Amino acid sequence: MNNAPDLLRLADQCVKCGYCLPVCPTFLHTPNEAESPRGRVALIQGWLTGALEPTAPLQLHLDHCLLCRACERACPSLVQFGQLMDGARALQIKTQPRWRAVFMQLGLTLLTQTRGLLLITAAARVYQWGLHWTRRDADVPIAAQSSWAVLRQLTWYLQWPINPPCPPFTKGGNKVDSFTTGGDAVNSFAKMGDVIGVFATGGDAVNSFTKAEDETSAFTKAKNKKIGALLKEKSPPALFLGCVARVTENETATALIQVLQSLEIDYCIPTAQGCCGALLRHHGYPDAADRVLKRTAATLRDAPVIIGYASACVAELRSHAQLNAVESCRFLINTPALKTAHLRPLAARVLVHEPCSQHWLGDPQAAYQLLQLIPELVVQSLPDNGHCCGAAGTHFLQFPSAAAAMASAKIAAIRELKPDYVVTTNTGCALHLNMQLQASGLAIRVVHPVVLLAMCLLSLNDKLHGRSFNQFTLVGGNHFY
Repeated sequence: MNNAPDLLRLADQCVKCGYCLPVCPTFLHTPNEAESPRGRVALIQGWLTGALEPTAPLQLHLDHCLLCRACERACPSLVQFGQLMDGARALQIKTQPRWRAVFMQLGLTLLTQTRGLLLITAAARVYQWGLHWTRRDADVPIAAQSSWAVLRQLTWYLQWPINPPCPPFTKGGNKVDSFTTGGDAVNSFAKMGDVIGVFATGGDAVNSFTKAEDETSAFTKAKNKKIGALLKEKSPPALFLGCVARVTENETATALIQVLQSLEIDYCIPTAQGCCGALLRHHGYPDAADRVLKRTAATLRDAPVIIGYASACVAELRSHAQLNAVESCRFLINTPALKTAHLRPLAARVLVHEPCSQHWLGDPQAAYQLLQLIPELVVQSLPDNGHCCGAAGTHFLQFPSAAAAMASAKIAAIRELKPDYVVTTNTGCALHLNMQLQASGLAIRVVHPVVLLAMCLLSLNDKLHGRSFNQFTLVGGNHFY
């Protein structure tokens, strides 16, 4: 829906009641009526009817929207605000000069490809060196310093040159003890690149997993092929790696694979998969998003279920490709094998951050239910979960000062409660919160719930040898096609 008449019909459903105002992060941050859902609906109506000119301030008010869609849950008229904003941004792009629209699309395309992300990392580091050697750090405007701070911190997560993925809790084949001791998990963000790593590029993005040591044949062929109704098909579930998540969440991908192997659940990783198209769609390029998603969906169609560990990607696959996609926490909870699995205790406290995308899936409780299976783990909700953290796709890169302000209440709560871990199921939220914690001087890791589960799950091989911890050694079999 990216034509003016359809968007106007959608906007006219809004009765301007104002129930959306208290739940809108941008309105609470300013507060400015033009920064509220009600205000943006009015701006769109004025623009599309010709009553308002598409000035730079008007366009900026629309760009500031996080697309968290909290307003949709509060709206008594059931206005589909996310769809309205996507359509308005698509029309915005059409009004831009051709060169600018192409340039913006190129930047987004780089963000959705492994090589592009690493190229951005290299450019960011060159920029950092240039500022340092020319001693111009103090001359950079405050807004630019804020934007640069995000890029500089992002380089810890996007490492160059490319390194193959490895089990995150092993280094050189030896167990890293700090990862098995709860709150003492590697807190140095300077070493985060060693923890997360990156996937190889292009078609070989995940092939390096196949080189894992074949320590035991117990996992080469999973025996449990009836995981509820979803796994009665002949084909195994497929893992969706995504684009940004593929580079920044190697730790999560490795943990999920270890859990599936430990539970003897077969799986496959289609090597031709790509981006879900969400970044392109939410920035006004629906046609490009559909093309990208179509290619990705073609590689996943045969799977009875697609398991994703980035909730925003799962929501995109489900809503725009009509795929049977499920977030990894919910998949594991519905797995009979997990109910009888042996989990070692983890004496730690964890705060659960609820991404907006987990609410879109209608399943904000999945992470809580999964973590509550771990003995001795204290699971609490992160205060201010009702509001977006400010990550919102690329919002924390485009508007870092505003994004930091929106996360400030959460960071203050983390400082006060002093958890051992913060968990979230969305890639952007994890990056944003990790960066804000680092900037605040808090050495607390933000991880995916599956990472904590993998730390505590005793594999079949562990039980056979009487071991009391999981060493995260990837084993057995070719799970790629």
